[in-house]
Amino acid sequence: LLRDDERPNDHFYPRIEMWKSSSFQELPGELQHNLRTLYQSYFYGRQDQFWADTAMRKLPALLDASRMLVCGEDLGMIPACVAGVLEKLMIMGLKIQRMPAPGESDGKFGHPDRYPYMSVCTPSCHDMSTVAGWWNEDQGR
Repeated sequence: LLRDDERPNDHFYPRIEMWKSSSFQELPGELQHNLRTLYQSYFYGRQDQFWADTAMRKLPALLDASRMLVCGEDLGMIPACVAGVLEKLMIMGLKIQRMPAPGESDGKFGHPDRYPYMSVCTPSCHDMSTVAGWWNEDQGR
């Protein structure tokens, strides 16, 4: 858990991927379960409607400002509302072949034929090496 900067003795927030820490692993099973429940509620439950309402208020202006096709980065930790918001506003999602989501791959790489129609597919993104860098990193394979 992370302490609130303004009220460090009163408010705490779940740390992203806290279950990967050694201190979490040392906790009794029931406490681990309770903290995971708090984590799910904090990151995915309590804020979901807030994100949906904010997106529906702000994104139409972005879409109207240009004729360009818009792609939303719907990777990693995203609220459950994101898929519905993207679909409703006809915004494409982003699929990274080297970071397949569950069901998009039989192994290391995603299969574009399993991606939704409204998707941009790319081999890399800003969170990883370029294709040329990846090629150089994996020359032995």
